[in-house]
Amino acid sequence: MQATTVTVVAPNAQTSDSGQTDNLAPFGPDDWTYQWDFAASQFSTVSIGSTITSIGFRQSQFDGDAPDIEYNLPRWDLQLSSGRNAIGSLAKNFLANIGADVVMVRSGSLTVPVNSFQGNGTPPGPFFVITFQTPYIYTGGDLLATLRKQGSSPETSLYVDSITGGSSAFVNSVASAGDTATSGSVNFYHIPIAQFTFETPVTVPEPSAYTLFGSGLLGFAVLARRRRNGR
Repeated sequence: MQATTVTVVAPNAQTSDSGQTDNLAPFGPDDWTYQWDFAASQFSTVSIGSTITSIGFRQSQFDGDAPDIEYNLPRWDLQLSSGRNAIGSLAKNFLANIGADVVMVRSGSLTVPVNSFQGNGTPPGPFFVITFQTPYIYTGGDLLATLRKQGSSPETSLYVDSITGGSSAFVNSVASAGDTATSGSVNFYHIPIAQFTFETPVTVPEPSAYTLFGSGLLGFAVLARRRRNGR
């Protein structure tokens, strides 16, 4: 079966425009558990049943220079799922927000090569793409991302492109690697802009019975003509 690749930037409005703020959580020096919930409206161009194969982040325009060294995050575990609660009603407890279709799309350490992040201006620079080990099948509705990470080594301060607010995405964060946000908060600001790669199956139609029947008749006609001509 063939597939077509589609990339979607969420929020859609930031596809070609830089965000209004920055966020340190995805690649910074601290341990974090972090959740984003992207509204279904951001994926209106994607067919239900498509698989998500990667996520990408880009450098904030407010970040002076990206780290010019290779660095490693000992743990960078990302889960995707449907959202169990509406965006405006998500809980501080991370597990309470995760849908039953949750998939660990990427687990283990993450190496960020030199110059992975470039172009901190307007228009924004390219996305640093992280390929999944296990794809997630998009079932429609809001898309919830849950990241559990350990701080970078050596310590770095890389700020990713983010938006200041709106109902199209949601962030819930806590400065620990746990699942209960004892010191966390539900916010609608400093929400990282993310690029998702979708693989949509394309079904190649099989020849219809009428087409096959017509091909058969044509074959008989050619054979009969050759016999009449003594071939």
